[in-house]
Amino acid sequence: MSTLSIWGVVNGDTYAAGGAINFVNASDATNLAAKIPAVAGLWTKLSGSTIYFVQGTGGPAESLKNAISNNKFKKYEDSQVLSETAYLPVSLTSRPAALCIIKPSQDSINLVRKLVNSDIAVIIDSINNSAKPQIILAGLYSSQPISVANILQQIQNNTILNADLGVAVSVNCAVPGLFFGPAASKYLEDAGYAKVTSGNLTEYKTSLDAGNGVTIPALINFSGNHAFITTSGKEAYSQTLMNGFKR
Repeated sequence: MSTLSIWGVVNGDTYAAGGAINFVNASDATNLAAKIPAVAGLWTKLSGSTIYFVQGTGGPAESLKNAISNNKFKKYEDSQVLSETAYLPVSLTSRPAALCIIKPSQDSINLVRKLVNSDIAVIIDSINNSAKPQIILAGLYSSQPISVANILQQIQNNTILNADLGVAVSVNCAVPGLFFGPAASKYLEDAGYAKVTSGNLTEYKTSLDAGNGVTIPALINFSGNHAFITTSGKEAYSQTLMNGFKR
């Protein structure tokens, strides 16, 4: 596999996910396509060295299938989103492997609220109402080129949290930076988040529940109208990613 792209479409209460798996040569794509089992709600299409797929039903799924079947693709040209990628870390120790782009809409927010518990839903509403996020970028990072086989082996061996592997998130908010940073900082301090200093950065420490009693450290920093968030099984690597944001 050379690259993987995933798209999501939300319309009211209906959503669908689709994507494209690109291979170095067509024979690899053909061999894998022949092994994909028939699954309800999963549509696939082989085109040269690319396997397209759509999961879901209804209008959003049909719009993705139509675009794929009629080859209605174009370069991603959202200049506002593309300019936001300049904030993300890129270095020899912070190698981006995947990028997720989210432009929140009320439909997508309502959908997420239905998929999480009530406590998280309250937090989502608070963030949406007070910070008004416009663009969210989330990148998967590693200090070394990512090998899917190695990651699967680390998961099987329960050593994945010891790897230099993490996620870096940049959130562009509509609230002007003059107000956003101080208000967000006060909110986290009042909520009991630990405030720490690393170099010239003021950060807030928290942790994410990974299940089975395992927590993953996370860091939060504010700069202008941006919130930067990093998480990794290794706190030191989370800090490496945080230091890598362009402010």
